[in-house]
Amino acid sequence: MTTADGGNVPTSSKGISPTELLDPAASHVSRTARVLVFVVLCQGVQMFMSYDGGAVPASLVELQKMAGSHPWSEFELGLLGSMDKIGMVVASVPWGWSLQRFNAKLLMAVSLFLNAGCTLAFGFLREKTWMYLAKFLIGVTQALQGVWSTVWTVTMAPPDRKTMWFGLGAVSAGLGNGIGYAVAGFGTANGLPYAFAFQLASGVLFFCWIALLFFPASWLRIRLPSNEEDARANEVEETRHREDGRPTDDATSETSPASSPATLQDLKNMMNNKVYLWTALAISLTMFEVSAIQFLWNRAFTEIWPGLNINFVTLMSLVVSGAGGGVGIAFGPWFIDSRGGFGSPPGVIRTINILWFFQLVAALAGGAGVGCLYGKFHTNKPWYTGEWGDEWLWMLWISIFVVIAAQNACVAALCGINVEVIPEPSRAFASGTEMTVRNVLGYMCGPLLPALVMSLNSGSEKSWQLALGLGFVLAVNAVGIGLIGACSSSATRFLADQQQVAFGKLRLAFQAQDAVALRRAVDFAKRVDLEALDDGRAVVGMANQAIGQLCAGQGLSQALVLTGDQEELHAHALQLEQTVTHQEGRIRRQHLELERLRGLLSERGCPQPMFSLPFDSMGSPNEASPSSSRSSEFAAHRGVGNPLPTLLTSQSMAFNDRCLAKGTLSL
Repeated sequence: MTTADGGNVPTSSKGISPTELLDPAASHVSRTARVLVFVVLCQGVQMFMSYDGGAVPASLVELQKMAGSHPWSEFELGLLGSMDKIGMVVASVPWGWSLQRFNAKLLMAVSLFLNAGCTLAFGFLREKTWMYLAKFLIGVTQALQGVWSTVWTVTMAPPDRKTMWFGLGAVSAGLGNGIGYAVAGFGTANGLPYAFAFQLASGVLFFCWIALLFFPASWLRIRLPSNEEDARANEVEETRHREDGRPTDDATSETSPASSPATLQDLKNMMNNKVYLWTALAISLTMFEVSAIQFLWNRAFTEIWPGLNINFVTLMSLVVSGAGGGVGIAFGPWFIDSRGGFGSPPGVIRTINILWFFQLVAALAGGAGVGCLYGKFHTNKPWYTGEWGDEWLWMLWISIFVVIAAQNACVAALCGINVEVIPEPSRAFASGTEMTVRNVLGYMCGPLLPALVMSLNSGSEKSWQLALGLGFVLAVNAVGIGLIGACSSSATRFLADQQQVAFGKLRLAFQAQDAVALRRAVDFAKRVDLEALDDGRAVVGMANQAIGQLCAGQGLSQALVLTGDQEELHAHALQLEQTVTHQEGRIRRQHLELERLRGLLSERGCPQPMFSLPFDSMGSPNEASPSSSRSSEFAAHRGVGNPLPTLLTSQSMAFNDRCLAKGTLSL
């Protein structure tokens, strides 16, 4: 097998390399290439697509000055801040659908070029209608980046760096937002034209677009092809090289419509996945807090504390939001990974419980912030207009710092869990759907809902209106406690279901007396923490014992056949005959016990076991019976080559007894 960078990966006899087992993407795209794509497209593009989310709020004061005799209302400003998010809402699901059917590089190149052009145009527009349209198109083209980067990271990120890469995605978005806020805020406050901030962003995006054109299409795929698909792709590539002598990129669809349809059934399955739903809502809450606080920051603090300098307010926005987000993103993923991460159903529950405490901290800090606003308006202290604010201002900033840190500590884990609980063929569609929910309830409602709250008090002073809007945003943090609590309950029920599935897998493996099947069943049982249950611990122990007996018996027989002399073979055959004779007596007794259990099941109206195996008069499986065809696993072990036809009968019967006690015998 040849990697994307031309290197050869040694493969096993079954065509799977050791590296591929640990990092499936390594056999298709080299680690260096994936890091390059991540830095340029997942970090650089994400950073400067998030740039306008900070540049626009920082420019609102300048926009009001430029409006002249037609000032912007609070609702119009909120709508302007939300138009790109409305565009993302409209486009997220179609982009997710398109990524499953069309070439990712082509889609990315078109959308990135349009995004850079619309960003450049927005800086020169003055009419409200055209500004709304430009922001809408910016959002439409940004939506593809959000869907693609999430699914690409899940597929291509090295397993030991996946959580960190998700966290860095949030870092780049926050950093770009902060850069936009700083460039626009400091620029307009110090005489630079309003358009400068958007011209800068457009230039960087055009540079990333040029870099994208040189990336092979295979580096940007969101699904890993099978070995057969890889071989066919290589054959086509070699043929095209021979025909025209020029290197070509893979211009075919990532997947065919038949192989990964984004159907109503996919949507129904996602709606039934409660963990997916609750994590999507929790992600939206985090984005709501970040976007709403940033949208209100400059106007709220310069109106409620009129003595503050606009440069100082802009600087504190970067310090509070940037440092708070950085602390949360650095601490949250590290703490969760140190507790085992969320790579298994028990890990998901453990992680969600940690996230609940983060949300509790955010809710308490939000309540403290509301208290600071109340204290500012209801104390008898004279209205402070000094250059550095007062104690209420600094306590409010500390509260906002804690809110942003706690919310950002949840982002990486929430995004990872949200994608991991969805089957791989549906992840692009699911990611687009989650992006839609995030944009509606998070980014779009962030500016709009506070604007609506403030519009309800349009007759009040501007400072009181802004205080109501900011207080509303801080109070909404309490919703996170309920969202994560509901998510924890859903994850617990999901784990219980998976543990019952593990019981079923173990039972079938016992029936088959297959060491490989038993190992797989034991691995799955450990993944879902079946050993945490008393019965589960006993059953896993029995399975491990059975694996040892099967492997030891088969290994001894094979060794004797290959190396033993005539006397050793004769002695071993005699020993096996004695063992079989002894076991036949046990089988007859256990057969009677089995019939008693079946009679008990019939009396209680319970279904009989699925793998019913008739026995002859000697207590051995009856191969002549028609129903024995359903138990071909047993028949396969009764030939001369297998000396262990009844070795696991006692373990299997004991397992049936435990399944009967658990009520799972009919699985």
